Amino acid sequence: MNTLDDILHHHVLSQRLHSSGQPAEAELHTIAAAGFTAVINLAMHDSEGALPQEGQWLNELGLAYAQIPVPFDKPASAHLQAFYGLMRAWKAERLWVHCALNYRASVFLYLHARQVEQLGHEQARAAMWPYWKPDDCWERFIRQQLRG
Repeated sequence: MNTLDDILHHHVLSQRLHSSGQPAEAELHTIAAAGFTAVINLAMHDSEGALPQEGQWLNELGLAYAQIPVPFDKPASAHLQAFYGLMRAWKAERLWVHCALNYRASVFLYLHARQVEQLGHEQARAAMWPYWKPDDCWERFIRQQLRG
């Protein structure tokens, strides 16, 4: 039996909110069994390891599912705003946010902590998977979003 810690780049933000890289099919069952009720996927449909039936499988397990395909080299404000909308809509859900490697998810969760929760940089930094430093593209995206 898989545990949550077996999921690629799993990161605990709070009891209600976790993030990771792409879960394998069996790990979707682990997420459901752990009591999560909704999943947001920020990876592209053709990202490495993508599961074309992820939404269907999660729905069959009783979880809500949404995918916002964010191109890794071209994140846009519209993607972030769609993410914020889901975070508002699912604020009462036990939520799992993932992408291919927990890079996109980390930045979106960091920006949510800064812009929506109004946390300072150091507190918001805890939302990011600690082993990834955003590359130039993502640093630019972060700066643009924080400038508003």
